[in-house]
Amino acid sequence: MSDLPHNKLFFNLLSLASGPAAKDNMINDFSASISQIYGVDKVEIKEADDESALEIIRHISGTRKPYVDNNLSEYSLFSSLISYNDKGYRSYAAVPIMNDGKIISIVEMLSKTENKFTEEATEAIANAATLFGLVISYKSERQRSAKLAEYFDAVFNDNNPQMLVTFSGVIAKANKAAMNEFHMFQNAKIDEILGINYEQLAQYVGRGQSTIPIRVDGSTLTYAIIAEKAGNSLTYLSLKNNTEISLLKAAKESIEKSDYAVIVFTDLNYNISAATSNCETMLGYREDMLIGKNIADLVQEKKRKEFEMVLFSKSTQQIKGRTELTSLTGYPINMRFYVSGMPQGFALLFVNSDAEKYVEGLKDSLQDFLNNASELVIKTDEAGRITYCNMAAESMLRFSISDLIGKEIKLIYKDPSIIDRDIGYARSSSKPDNTYVDLLKKDGTIVPGTQSTRLFRDSDGNIEFVIVIKELLTKRIMEMYEQDLLKNAKEMKDMKNMSDLKSQFIYNISHELKTPLTNINGFSKLLYSGDFGELNEDQKQYIKTIADEANRLMLIIQQVLDASKLEASKVKLDMKEVDMNMFKDNPSIVSLREAAAEKGLTLDWKVDYNVPAITADPNRLIQIFVNLIGNSIKFTSKGGITVHIFKASNRKIQCDVKDTGIGINEEDRRKLFKKFYQVQKGLVKQDGAGTGLGLSITKELIRLHGGDISIKSEVGKGSTFSVTLPIKPRRKKRQQ
Repeated sequence: MSDLPHNKLFFNLLSLASGPAAKDNMINDFSASISQIYGVDKVEIKEADDESALEIIRHISGTRKPYVDNNLSEYSLFSSLISYNDKGYRSYAAVPIMNDGKIISIVEMLSKTENKFTEEATEAIANAATLFGLVISYKSERQRSAKLAEYFDAVFNDNNPQMLVTFSGVIAKANKAAMNEFHMFQNAKIDEILGINYEQLAQYVGRGQSTIPIRVDGSTLTYAIIAEKAGNSLTYLSLKNNTEISLLKAAKESIEKSDYAVIVFTDLNYNISAATSNCETMLGYREDMLIGKNIADLVQEKKRKEFEMVLFSKSTQQIKGRTELTSLTGYPINMRFYVSGMPQGFALLFVNSDAEKYVEGLKDSLQDFLNNASELVIKTDEAGRITYCNMAAESMLRFSISDLIGKEIKLIYKDPSIIDRDIGYARSSSKPDNTYVDLLKKDGTIVPGTQSTRLFRDSDGNIEFVIVIKELLTKRIMEMYEQDLLKNAKEMKDMKNMSDLKSQFIYNISHELKTPLTNINGFSKLLYSGDFGELNEDQKQYIKTIADEANRLMLIIQQVLDASKLEASKVKLDMKEVDMNMFKDNPSIVSLREAAAEKGLTLDWKVDYNVPAITADPNRLIQIFVNLIGNSIKFTSKGGITVHIFKASNRKIQCDVKDTGIGINEEDRRKLFKKFYQVQKGLVKQDGAGTGLGLSITKELIRLHGGDISIKSEVGKGSTFSVTLPIKPRRKKRQQ
C-alpha cells in the first residue's frame, strides 16, 4: 500500500491538534478521517470502561498490540465480534489509545469486506492513535488548567502573575497572567518556571519585595518577587515584570546627576508614582510633592490641552514632542519629552531644550532596549518600506538586518493582505493587536505569530509604522512533531526494506544449501546399500550417522525456508478433500510411531465416526501433525501420545495432540509460538536441538487454513495441543 493514505491521516491529525476543536469534536473528526482515508464502514472510539468492549480491551492490555480479525464468524474469539458478524461485518480491527502507559480508549474499526485490515494499515492507524492520545491529553490538561486559572483569578484578580506553590515545588494554582506570561500548565514545577527550587524560594518568604532574573521565551527578564506563607504546605508568590525599569536604571542613575533632564514615572492614567531625585533641582518640587499629581498638571496651562491631546491620541509605546513645564516658581521651562510604555504605566523623560545632547544618549539607550527585545520589531515608512528592524529578525526569520532594510515589509508575509489591512486600520487611528500572521523565513519555511501595529509621526511630522511580532511557540512545537513523524515514517520504511532484504537472503541461501545436502544424502544411501562395495558394520554405522545428520540439517533448512515464505506471504495452499482417517498410515506418522516405540512410548490415532472429510492442504496438515507429535515424543519419557480428532461444530473439527510428558509452565506457554523460542526452563536441553521455528510455523500454517491452536498444560502432568480447522474454507466475496 502507498504511504500516501498514512501521511494524509497524520496531517489531518496535526491539523486537529493545532485547531480549537473540543475533545468530542476531535474524536468525531479523527474517526471520520480513518473512515474516509481507509474506506472503513464504521469507526468508533470507545472508552476503557465501555461494557461492550471490555473483552477486547482486556486482550489488548495483555498483548499490548492491536487486535485484528479479518474473518468474522459465529466462532470468533469474543462475543462482541460474533454480534458484529450477525450485523453483516466481515473484518474487525481495534487499536489502543494510550496515555501514561495506560489504555484510555480504543479505536474500533468494522468493514463489510473480508481481509480489510492489512498489517501496514493497522500499524499506521495504531501510531496515529498513539499521537491522538497525546493530543487529547494535552488539550484536556489545557482545559483543566484554564478552569483552575479562572477560579484562581476570581480569588487573585490582578494583572500580575500569581501562584500557590506546594512544599514539593509544584505550582498548585496559577492565575491567567502567570499562565500566559510563562506558557505554563497547572502542576508545573517551580524550578522549570523560575529556575529556582522550593528551598531557594523559601529564602524570599517574608522579605518584602526582592528582584529575581527569569528566562522567558529565550530572554532573561527582571521580576520583582513577593513571597509569603499561605499555610503549612503552601507559599503564595506574586511577580511583577520590572525589566523595562531595570533597563532604564543606568540612564536614570546618570540623569539624577544632571541639571538638564528629569524622569517621571506614572501609572496608566499618567498619575505620578515616582521621579528621579533631581526633580527638585530641575522644577523646584521634591519627589513627595509630585506623587499623585497628574503629569499634565506640570505643564503650563496654555500648553496643557495640546500636551494631553498628544499623549492620549497616540500610541503609548513611543512618543516624543515639545512642551513647557512650569517650575514651583511658575517660571516656564521649554522641554523636549519622550514617553516609553511599561507594564503598569509610563516613563517620561523631560530634557531641557538647551541640552539636546542628552537626547541622543537616551535615544541610544532606548535603541539598545529595542535591539535586544525578544519580539521582532519592525519600523516602516509611509510606503511600507522597512527602515528599521531589531536583532530578533536574525533569530526568528534567519534574515540579516541588512537583508531587510529598504525592502517592502509585505515580502516577509505569506499573506501580504494582512499587513496591508492592519496598516490601514492604524491609519484610521485604530490599534490592531494580536493579529495572527504567518511570516516567511529566508529559506521559505513559515513562522506563525501575532502582531500589533501602530502609527507614529517623527519629529518632522512624517508618518511611520511600528509592527511588533511575537512568535507562537506552540505551533512551532507542532511543526516539530510533524517533522519527527515524517522522519519516523521514513525510518520505518527503511527498516521494512531491510527486513525484506533479510528475508530474501535467508530464502536464497537456504535454497543453495539444499542442493549439496541432497547429494550428500543420495551418495550416503548408495554407499550404505553396498553399490560401491560391501561395508563392514562400523562403516555402515558411520554412513548411517552421515545420512541421519544430513536429514536433520535438511529439516532445519526446510523450516527456515517455510518461515521465510510465511513471513513474505508466499506460501500457497494446495486445497483438496482430506479424510483424517487416512493419515494414520501416512509414512511420516508411521515413522513417528516407530520413534515413539524406540523410547518405550505408544502413539494412538483416533478419529470419531462423525468426522467428515475436510478441505485442506494434505501435505501441510502432515507437517502440522509431525511438528506437534514430534515435540510430544521429545519431551515425554513414559506413557504415550494420543491424537484425537472429533467434530467441534457444524463448521469445524478439532484435533487434540495429548502427551504424558513433563508439561510446560505458564511463562513458557506465553512465548511458545514465537519464532526461535525453545522451551528449556527446567529441562535438559536435547542433543541436536532444533531452530525454535517448528511451533511458530505450525501456528501460521493453521491460520492459513482459517484455524487456530491453543495449549493446556500442567508441569509434570503433560500437555494437550488443540487445533481447530474449518470443514470448508470460507468463500471470498467477489470485488464489486
